[in-house]
Amino acid sequence: MKKLFTICLVSIFFFSCKKENASTDKTCWQIIDFAGNDVGGTICDKTEEELLNCTTCGSINGSGTNPLRNYIECKYYRVDAPKYNWERKCPGDANYSGNYYHNEKYANCWLATNGCVIRKK
Repeated sequence: MKKLFTICLVSIFFFSCKKENASTDKTCWQIIDFAGNDVGGTICDKTEEELLNCTTCGSINGSGTNPLRNYIECKYYRVDAPKYNWERKCPGDANYSGNYYHNEKYANCWLATNGCVIRKK
């Protein structure tokens, strides 16, 4: 009984320490400009931390010498993030409208601005 308890305790500790975090997964990323448009091709095989420290991963300011970390969060997104259909309602609109197909990070950064509210269709 004592061995079983020890095995369970070690198993719980092992699985609770396992990290599955988007920032540690190597994946593909898309850089976007200040208007929300994709810039160049995708950047692959980098963790989010590597992407943020990268100075040659695409230029959104023309120079390509500053790490992406110097820019706000909305300047990149994970390519394999699930995408949904969104609609939005802005101040003065009577109803939700539109059909925008984007991932959640992009939708929150670019559709939910200037007082607009978004929701999944």
